[in-house]
Amino acid sequence: MHESIMRFPSEWFYHGELEAAPEVRYRSILDFDTPMNWIDTSEMDFHEEFVGESFGRINKQEANLLLQELEAYINRIGKARILDEKIDFGLISPYKAQVQYLRSKIKVSSFLRPFRSLITVNTVDGFQGQERDVIFISLVRANEDGQIGFLNDLRRMNVAITRARMKLVILGDAVTLTKHPFYKRLMSFIKKTRIMSNPLFIKAPFLTRKNFFNTNKTNNVFCLIYPFYLSPHQTQVLELKIRDILSIGFFLPAKDCWSNRHL
Repeated sequence: MHESIMRFPSEWFYHGELEAAPEVRYRSILDFDTPMNWIDTSEMDFHEEFVGESFGRINKQEANLLLQELEAYINRIGKARILDEKIDFGLISPYKAQVQYLRSKIKVSSFLRPFRSLITVNTVDGFQGQERDVIFISLVRANEDGQIGFLNDLRRMNVAITRARMKLVILGDAVTLTKHPFYKRLMSFIKKTRIMSNPLFIKAPFLTRKNFFNTNKTNNVFCLIYPFYLSPHQTQVLELKIRDILSIGFFLPAKDCWSNRHL
């Protein structure tokens, strides 16, 4: 599991004792992708509907948006790559009615037809003991009273979040859900992670020329200082791209950048 996805449940449920395995800690499907997204539907005028005790509630607008986001992410990754590498997807909702609606829409989707074997749709309980490369969670609840029903059962949310290996996308009405401290903290954590981990949210890295008069590298020594967190792999990819664009010889290690500000 990606470290950013693991960190929140580790802090909330396990006193920070969980650790991601080194080989998957920074593993992502796309370079500079944000590992966690919350798509807030509170401004979209979506509404939940009660369909009976056995099937709970449904939010068709939210389900349709989830499928749009799924298709967009498939296009970003590349259809051929998904099929070649067998990148798999899990669509989770706490409510059976939402699960059945998603399944019915996928069944008739010509776009998703080639990927059906790689897409699993189920309730939280149905995903016990399973993982997928990409997880979408539809939380369904959207009401003026802030009622969230058995979303109060945080053990289920722990299961849902931790099904994702590399990418987690949550869809939910923040106004309804963040009245609960868990969801308020989760949304805040995701926003912070997006800002700190994705350079797309920063116009450009802060690039500073360093002049070392006692070396012969005066014209090609640079510091690359990030106002956001990057994994070692992301750092390497970004530096290679910038070196190609600017014909830079190499970057000074960050510790030397900070210790030589006066240069």
